[in-house]
Amino acid sequence: MLFSSLPFLFYFLPCALGLYFLAPRRLKNAALLLCSLVFYAWGEPRFVLFMAAAILQGYAAARLMERYPARRRLLLTLSAVLSLGLLGYCKYADFLISGFNAVTGLSVPLLRITLPIGISFYTFQILSYVIDVYRGDAPAQRSLIDLAAYIAMFPQLVAGPIVRYTDVAPQLQSRTHTVQDAALGARRFVLGLGKKVLLAAADTFRAAAIDQLQIWADRAQVDLVRHEEGSDPAAVVFDAINAGTARGCDVVICDTAGRLHNKKNLMDELAKMRRIISRDYPDANVESLIVLDGTTGQNALEQARQFSNVTEIDGIVITKLDGTAKGGIAIAIQAELNVPVKFIGIGEKIDDLQRFDPSAYVEALFSGFDEDRSELDILMDEADL
Repeated sequence: MLFSSLPFLFYFLPCALGLYFLAPRRLKNAALLLCSLVFYAWGEPRFVLFMAAAILQGYAAARLMERYPARRRLLLTLSAVLSLGLLGYCKYADFLISGFNAVTGLSVPLLRITLPIGISFYTFQILSYVIDVYRGDAPAQRSLIDLAAYIAMFPQLVAGPIVRYTDVAPQLQSRTHTVQDAALGARRFVLGLGKKVLLAAADTFRAAAIDQLQIWADRAQVDLVRHEEGSDPAAVVFDAINAGTARGCDVVICDTAGRLHNKKNLMDELAKMRRIISRDYPDANVESLIVLDGTTGQNALEQARQFSNVTEIDGIVITKLDGTAKGGIAIAIQAELNVPVKFIGIGEKIDDLQRFDPSAYVEALFSGFDEDRSELDILMDEADL
């Protein structure tokens, strides 16, 4: 069951919240566990048995550590072998058989094992608990239900993150609920339904550019991949592509340095970044946008020509249209290079990057004939529609 699916949003989540808040305090963890098991069993009920077996062995190992302190190391080893062994069997058995067949020339049949959903996450949750008990950072949990609720908590069961037991153990016994916390949780949940975005600070030339982008990343609440100032921009793009793939991001936005078209080394760097993206993520839907200052004249056309020779340009972003600039050069660029204007910047706030509306732009371009309305007024009026 996906968090963005209709069954989750309109059936499971309302029922889970209702059951949790209606349950008395002593049964809230049991309500959470029940909801988590239903959530997990929705996709494949038989996989619940794998998770139940893993939880039971972790629970038993921790309790035995407290009862037999002298054998703590042995019990930790056994628990780790069982947990990682189950994970390795499910994930790597067919891989090892294929490798064995390739080396020996034999034809040992594959097991065709279906990987249980979320097995990596709950395996390492169990290991976190057992290790914390082994180190003495937390006492063994007496309640199997409370421990299972921590391990099988449905919001993080299939997508993480992996949380240390000591970080949440106090909340298993006592937790408070406030309107402010509920509002914050709802806001984060709604944000999570949108596209997952990752920023790449590939402008490593300009002073403070990385710190500026970090500020905007914090404001937008998105992750940022960054290196030190002066580092290789292509390396930043490489790390961002791999991080975006590993984190399941929907969009990776790479901010590159502003560059003059007559600076060959910088233009070559731009081509290198495009090659890295094509090589490491050939299936990506790549879109290159050139950002032009709205106050720039004919030089912008030459810049666009030179940039189009280095990398394919898919769109134009015109900025600083909140002043006297009309950005009319965009018409010449679009006519010669057939590159559309995608966005316009009409200010410095996070919402001042607007989708380009051709009708509003033409009206703003000739706003000098309207004494009562400025071009910014026209653009803002159209953006509000």
